[in-house]
Amino acid sequence: MGQTAICPGDRLAARLDDRLRSRMLIVKCIRSNLAALK
Repeated sequence: MGQTAICPGDRLAARLDDRLRSRMLIVKCIRSNLAALK
C-alpha cells in the first residue's frame, strides 16, 4: 500500500476506505507523472 503516497488525494481516498476511487486517483497521478517526464 506504499503506492497511496504518490499523491495527497490518494491518501484521502484510502482513508475513506474507497479502494476503487483511490485506485483511479493513483492511475490519474501516474499518468500525469508520466506525461511530465516526456
